Amino acid sequence: MQSPGPDSNRGPFAYEANALKPAELPGHGYSYPCYVNDHPVTKGNRTEARVLAALLERYETILLPYGGNCRYDLAIDDGGNLLRVQCKTGQIRSGCVIFPTCSSLQHRKPGTRSNYRGQADFFGVWCPVTKTVYLVPVEDVGDRLGSLRIEPTRNNQSTGIRWAKDYELT
Repeated sequence: MQSPGPDSNRGPFAYEANALKPAELPGHGYSYPCYVNDHPVTKGNRTEARVLAALLERYETILLPYGGNCRYDLAIDDGGNLLRVQCKTGQIRSGCVIFPTCSSLQHRKPGTRSNYRGQADFFGVWCPVTKTVYLVPVEDVGDRLGSLRIEPTRNNQSTGIRWAKDYELT
């Protein structure tokens, strides 16, 4: 079988389409990986895969719920309990990894958000900038936004700070 010519309508190869294109974040020394396909579903799939890989390094059995209508993406079977994990993508803002801790219900009732309390036990947070997965108990963060500090505060406060290193999986 002959391969298509250069004027073929096949588009770029997968490795070219998903190539990283680093860009500098203003005011920080972090490089943020930008992907050609940053569709929310693709970004979520990429995050879920990173969290799954990190959990498999620590736990023997990780379960994947069937279908897409669960309030959690993965479950850890520790031999006696099932621990539900909701995956989120972290971003860097003001020296912290931040991530949403609620979901939008715009398709059901505009302006409504729903947190994960009682429906998930942990957030599995993949931050592409730090290249780290964090496992954060739902009770440790707010109802709308989670924040894990990666840089010291400007006033050198240390008590009451939720340090990212305390939640690292990878």
